[in-house]
Amino acid sequence: MKPVALVTGASGKLGRVIADWLALQGYALVLHGFRKRPGLITAGDQVIMADFASHDGLEPLCRRLAAGDISLLVNSASSFERGEFATMTHDQLAAAFAINLHAPVALMQAMARGLAQSGLGQGLVIHLLDAKIERAHSAWAAYTLSRKALAAAAGMAAVEYAGLMRINAVAPRLIADASAGNDSETVAGLLDCFGRIVHSPRLNAACLFLDGRARSLAALAGV
Repeated sequence: MKPVALVTGASGKLGRVIADWLALQGYALVLHGFRKRPGLITAGDQVIMADFASHDGLEPLCRRLAAGDISLLVNSASSFERGEFATMTHDQLAAAFAINLHAPVALMQAMARGLAQSGLGQGLVIHLLDAKIERAHSAWAAYTLSRKALAAAAGMAAVEYAGLMRINAVAPRLIADASAGNDSETVAGLLDCFGRIVHSPRLNAACLFLDGRARSLAALAGV
């Protein structure tokens, strides 16, 4: 039986890239999207459309995770709104925290309940963060604050769920959006925390390593 992975934010940006790659690694996919976009639905995928801005919008995914058969959760969904700290509004901050913190926390809790009841074994959660969390100044204040909070929540969850789930995070510096019309080289490229160009296969390799499926450096290099 195939292992099952849930990828949030799979209707665009890096979530779709990671979902496609996980399918090649033998995963059955449960994909979350907020907006219907071409290419989201492929053969064999289960697709759940949900708005993370409200608690009710989370319910379909929480119920799916509570089934206990999902061993990998990749949290790629995010709200990314530009705005300085001085002009940040209550609504902007609330929206950013609802999508970028409250939703991932609720999904981790639901996954833990499902795994505990099913006895499937140890699960893995990978949050896609942002290198902006290491900076004090940002033109994306609400977004950055919510991502900092998620990094802290991931650390707390790693302690709380030790033995049941492994909680990890990857924080690239730049994620290009294929829907923006950029060329494929730009879309595929990421900058890591050292300012080097990192293509999406290298980020996939990081996920592979965290998943424990890489048995050697050669396995990582071959991704």
